[in-house]
Amino acid sequence: MIVTQLIGGVALVCVVLAYQAETRQRIMYLQFAGSLLFATHFLLLDAMTGAALNLVAALRAFVFAKYKHQKRPLTPLITIIGLFVIVCGLTWEGPRSLLPMIAMVTSSIGFWQLHTQKIRWMVSATSSPLWLIYNVLSGSIPGIATELLNMVSASVGLWRYRTKKPPIEAPTRR
Repeated sequence: MIVTQLIGGVALVCVVLAYQAETRQRIMYLQFAGSLLFATHFLLLDAMTGAALNLVAALRAFVFAKYKHQKRPLTPLITIIGLFVIVCGLTWEGPRSLLPMIAMVTSSIGFWQLHTQKIRWMVSATSSPLWLIYNVLSGSIPGIATELLNMVSASVGLWRYRTKKPPIEAPTRR
């Protein structure tokens, strides 16, 4: 059980640091690492919906990091949201499975945004409270701490970058 909680603790560090990152791409890469670690953590807790949804979240972070410009298709966003719904159905643990699934859908909409302030707002206002409840029900101490810290970290990030115009990363040349 200690190893399980330690893995969750390392995931906590990745995810919380993501909201202090200034660029969208750095947020996505830290989310990728945190999601993989949380998938392992939830698997060890036998919380299958949380584990599976975090695997899809890792894929989401990897895919979303590739889209840096204004003109981007909605297909990746719609596909990822569809995967979250399907995975929730396949790993159904009862009504509590809806909490992280809804959180993942709303955070996906947030992470699809190019402006880092919108990402921070969507996560702190919608995703984290739902994950917090799921973590309490699953016995994930690092998960509980992560969501509490996410809400604080995202709020601090909102405050820190409030006067700056949100950076939009320039499209890469091909």
